[in-house]
Amino acid sequence: MPDFRTYWQQKEAKLRENWDARYKSFIAKHCSLEEIRETVLRPADYAWNFADQESFLSTYFTAANPMAEWHEGQFSFSESALRQALESEEADVQTFKMEVERISIRGMEAPKPKPIDAKAYNGNGDALDAVREMERRYHAWLEQRYKVCVAVETVTITYRQAMMTIKRYVLPDTPLGYYEIHPCKLLIQLPLLMEETGFMTLDVPFMLMDMAAEWELRNEEFRYYAKQLKIRQMEYVTTDGINLEGWDELSREERLKCIELFMWFSTEAASEADRIDYWYWVRRNMIHVMKYDLIPYLRKAGMKEVTCSHLEETSKYQGTGEVIVMEYQGHRAAITWKDDFPRSSIHFYPNYPWTIPTSPDERKGHYIDFHQVLALSAIAEYLKLMPTLQWEAE
Repeated sequence: MPDFRTYWQQKEAKLRENWDARYKSFIAKHCSLEEIRETVLRPADYAWNFADQESFLSTYFTAANPMAEWHEGQFSFSESALRQALESEEADVQTFKMEVERISIRGMEAPKPKPIDAKAYNGNGDALDAVREMERRYHAWLEQRYKVCVAVETVTITYRQAMMTIKRYVLPDTPLGYYEIHPCKLLIQLPLLMEETGFMTLDVPFMLMDMAAEWELRNEEFRYYAKQLKIRQMEYVTTDGINLEGWDELSREERLKCIELFMWFSTEAASEADRIDYWYWVRRNMIHVMKYDLIPYLRKAGMKEVTCSHLEETSKYQGTGEVIVMEYQGHRAAITWKDDFPRSSIHFYPNYPWTIPTSPDERKGHYIDFHQVLALSAIAEYLKLMPTLQWEAE
């Protein structure tokens, strides 16, 4: 087995080779940006039959699992040995963290299975049937573990953006156990199941680094497609503004797309200090962002006439949500956010209606989904253009 750097260079190059052909396929199928995102970031077992675990695990075979430690016939998970193994592969261990928890499961019943989201399989009936069968096998396996085991040790390992979970089901009167491993739920939803001998030869640090690198590459791949798609759709948009010729003939969806492209270009050109990502909104809360980030930026940009207010909306569909409303020369725009991990998003309403639709489907026709980042400069540039954009009365 080569070192991780050599392995990843070869794997990355092979994956990147397919990007152009895959992009052409998306264009030929007239895929939306959201459809592309869902395809690229879809977990592996949503798209192919993951029942062949032996083929998958062969990549991570090693003579001895560095984190599995035996002393006088007793087993333990070694954080220090795992850290050393990562360091030997030149991993950034500043992002590494490991936690171990042990609970008794004597007399307890196995957790009930969660319903499978059929929509996630995008019409792939074969994959859905295969996953349902694997789910059935997994829960049968789990019920048996709860019948014969007395405790479960749960190890949670984080590295960069990846999180790995290892559960060791402990048998009575023997140091041996059974393992349920989630390499990275962002990439693989179903667990890997194995006995002691399988875990002893599993290269956990190699798998952890592979999962983290692949998730980051997938996000880069999506950004590549997004950039290509937005460049392709620049008919009504330039980096300086929105082409108003033919604006009246555009549908609402087409107008939202033009504004999205314009603000996307502004965000791409912005400095890192100018960008506000989703997690910044959540950590600081919307009132703080409005008072100490948005309003000062707009004032500095010369937009003294803009007024900003913080509202709370209540809907039977979405509960209570916070909104920042910006009014300028008789027009309104708004910002809110939606926490739907891992698809958390910033929503921007370029023409905030005076009567807000309550249905989520109706709301979609009014906002632009900027996923996780939007620049203050993009907001300011749009507000300057807002009075020139004619919208139908709402």
